[in-house]
Amino acid sequence: MSSNPYRTLLAVVVLSASVLAVVKPLWTGNENPQLRADAASADEVLAQIAASQARKKEGPWIHAQAPVFDWGTVEPGTAIRHTFRLENRGTEPVKIAKARSSCGCGAFDFSREIPPGGEGYLSILIPGDKVHEGKLRASITLKTNARGDDVLVVTGRVAKDQ
Repeated sequence: MSSNPYRTLLAVVVLSASVLAVVKPLWTGNENPQLRADAASADEVLAQIAASQARKKEGPWIHAQAPVFDWGTVEPGTAIRHTFRLENRGTEPVKIAKARSSCGCGAFDFSREIPPGGEGYLSILIPGDKVHEGKLRASITLKTNARGDDVLVVTGRVAKDQ
């Protein structure tokens, strides 16, 4: 089998359906079944799945290219900055009304509107005086008119103060 988990799952489903198509007529008493099977290979089905995911979704649909940012380890007092890239994969404009962090520690700048098929951003700044020793994980919730990725995450570790 291939290392692609979708291909493996699809192979199991196709094999199960094939076995069922052969065995079912035997237990239902149907002596002369007319069996029809699609000639779609696993590659064709995977291509169809990829094409459907690439199609635009109806209405506004927000997608974060990388919804989690891990800054690694920084020294205490270091300001944390990051910009998330956002896409509108929908058919209507995405409107972002506000953003807030679970820790209340970040300041934000963001695109107010992202046109269909367009890109926008959300930048966060966590000031150095809010960055204390230990692990920090904060979720950022976006208030939008869209479906999709409305929660982003920043995480990392602040080294022990020397």
